Amino acid sequence: MTTIFINDFDKVICALISINNEFKRLNNNQLIKNKNKFKKRKIRLKKIRKDRINQKKNKNRNKKKHNETQTQLCICDTICPKMDDDHRFNGLVLPLAHGWTIWYFSYLHLFTSYYAFYNQYYVLCFFGLGSLGTSLNYWKYPLHDSWRRFIDIAFIQLTFYIHMYYAFLISSGYGYMFFTGTGIICYGVSNHYTKKNIYFATFFHILVHVFASIGNAVLYSGTLQ
Repeated sequence: MTTIFINDFDKVICALISINNEFKRLNNNQLIKNKNKFKKRKIRLKKIRKDRINQKKNKNRNKKKHNETQTQLCICDTICPKMDDDHRFNGLVLPLAHGWTIWYFSYLHLFTSYYAFYNQYYVLCFFGLGSLGTSLNYWKYPLHDSWRRFIDIAFIQLTFYIHMYYAFLISSGYGYMFFTGTGIICYGVSNHYTKKNIYFATFFHILVHVFASIGNAVLYSGTLQ
């Protein structure tokens, strides 16, 4: 009887040991699976983190490149085209929105030309009207490589030389030189900002017409010495 009890007890112990070993094996398998799962998740997270860093770098790089090519910071960026590699806007010196603004201010020469005619400076009136015509003809579509641009520049220079000649003969010549010199400075500033900020470039080119018109009006108000 005792022998039978011992044999049954041994069988129970062996069964419990087998069950324990099976649980250990299952736990080990589960740990290996969990370890592989965490390892894959870690690799995936590293990849996601790396992709985000690369996207951020690319975004900063594109932003920097955009700032280098579009440095003018125009306030009407929604309608103005982007600056080309040759610092042009589809071949234009300035976008049409800016060119038309200068075009409107070119009409100041009409009033100064009338004032020259009123004071019987007929030669200066002729060159003032000529400047008005060439300026309107160019700034309606300010194409850089255009015969209209070269004619405008050439006629404006000729008009300046004629007015400077009369400035030495008219009593108000020094006032004309002061305002015209200020306009020339504004022209240089405008050219400087053309590749950096087209809003300022347009603003200072408008000042060129404003100071030139003031200088002409001052000149026409004087008398021949």
